[in-house]
Amino acid sequence: MIDVEVMKASKAACIRVLIGLALITTTGCASTPVAVTDDRSQSAHAQRVDRAVRLVRTGDTDDAQVVLQQLIREGNREQDVLVALSVCAMQTDDLGLALWSIEECARIHGHSYETLYNLGVLYRASKRYQEAEDTLRLALEYPEHAIECIAEYTYTLSVLGQLHKENLGSLVRVENEHPDPVWREWAFQQRVRVLSADD
Repeated sequence: MIDVEVMKASKAACIRVLIGLALITTTGCASTPVAVTDDRSQSAHAQRVDRAVRLVRTGDTDDAQVVLQQLIREGNREQDVLVALSVCAMQTDDLGLALWSIEECARIHGHSYETLYNLGVLYRASKRYQEAEDTLRLALEYPEHAIECIAEYTYTLSVLGQLHKENLGSLVRVENEHPDPVWREWAFQQRVRVLSADD
């Protein structure tokens, strides 16, 4: 039962990080420009992107997804469009589309902590555990990595049967620092299991 709760908490954390990344990309990070013919069409394009991201932030995923998929069909691969589409897909449980959007974002715009973290979470949700472990390990190398990333990494190790005594420090951190009580309880249970397995 706790694994189901952890999966729900994981999805919610992933959506929060994706929404945060969408906010970052629309307020300052450079995006790949889309070819447009004049200032009016560029302005109309920017307005559509802004509208889609606003819809995602307010939770109107149906309307946002329509606008975002139209932008994608037109060849738009801006970071904010791909991230926003991934948020919509996560909120509607379309893991395939969410994964494609973040993979495409990473391929075009490079890796960041946020893209690696979200790729790892989506790989794990898609039962691609080894890819999840590899990607989350890379995310942990970024100094801004969050406790959520440590939790996802240790959870993935547990699924792979690779959670051992050397991971106790990470489990203790999740148990003490994670804001979600479901994750804290999971970490406590895993720490007890690891300690009793080594006895």
